[in-house]
Amino acid sequence: MVEAVDGGDALLKLRDLRPSLALMDYDFGGPPNGAQVVATLRQDLALRGLPVVFATGSNVGHVTSVQGVLHKPVDPADLLAMVASVLDRGERHDPGNGH
Repeated sequence: MVEAVDGGDALLKLRDLRPSLALMDYDFGGPPNGAQVVATLRQDLALRGLPVVFATGSNVGHVTSVQGVLHKPVDPADLLAMVASVLDRGERHDPGNGH
């Protein structure tokens, strides 16, 4: 697990490390926010399929560009279940179907 201090830092680390999944806050506290980070990822040929799960205290509504949304405070069991589910499914973002 690697921590990013803001959206820009997250993008740099995601591009450098190429993880299997990104778990990020929707509200990083400054631009870019989580939605903007995901929009940037979806334009990046190497990272467009990266599964993303948001953890948030905000009402983000239905977000089609991520594989899951967890609402804070996040129960550790829910976090583990979500991560396992996304990784077990081998779920990737598919620009053709919105997931």
